[in-house]
Amino acid sequence: LNNTAMNKIKNNMLEGKPNENNCEWCIKHEKLGSYNTTRWHDTLQWATRLKLKNINDLKKFTGPVYYEIRPGNKCNIMCRTCVPAYSHLIEKEWKTIDNPYFQKYVEQPRTAQDSFDVIDFNTVERVYVTGGEPTINAQFYQFLKACIDKGKTDFDLRVNSNFVKISKPLRELFKKFSNLGFTASIDGIPRVTNYIRWGIKQDVVEQNVQMLKDDGHSIACTCTVSMYN
Repeated sequence: LNNTAMNKIKNNMLEGKPNENNCEWCIKHEKLGSYNTTRWHDTLQWATRLKLKNINDLKKFTGPVYYEIRPGNKCNIMCRTCVPAYSHLIEKEWKTIDNPYFQKYVEQPRTAQDSFDVIDFNTVERVYVTGGEPTINAQFYQFLKACIDKGKTDFDLRVNSNFVKISKPLRELFKKFSNLGFTASIDGIPRVTNYIRWGIKQDVVEQNVQMLKDDGHSIACTCTVSMYN
């Protein structure tokens, strides 16, 4: 609410003005007549979810209802399609490559990380957590415990995970949430996924997916399309 840049974006959207520096991809494709864009789909989704009848209904909200949290790049695998911003292991490896041209043009890791402290429990409806890998991030554990302590475990919580390891304490924390869903990163048949997502074993991933499904949580899958698959 106190972020000048975000307030400018919000006000432009309320007035129907395009945010040229933030929405280039969607604007470009919508001008070409395509409405298969993130902006179009998300607008319809949230208008339905929040039961909006007109644009003035948006003004009644006193705080954000959706948060996307990336609490750092700590990860336990090294996907061939990934970069340092999302894996500290890849970051560590890339720093050993003694090539000025490579170091000049590779994507540098983000120095900042998102904090769960920004979430307003009075207005939140959905939280999406990704990484890095949330299941090995201490902040994520602390966030789940804080939600339980506050008695706030019924909002829509979505977690993107590689499912390499789901610890028993984490599984018990998950059981406290009534609207918890996961997105599993699976890129193909077992040998393909094991090759692309270096450090996982897909049979273990499938066991963990089934375990959380048996606990009553919803599971979706996402695939990173690349030359490998």
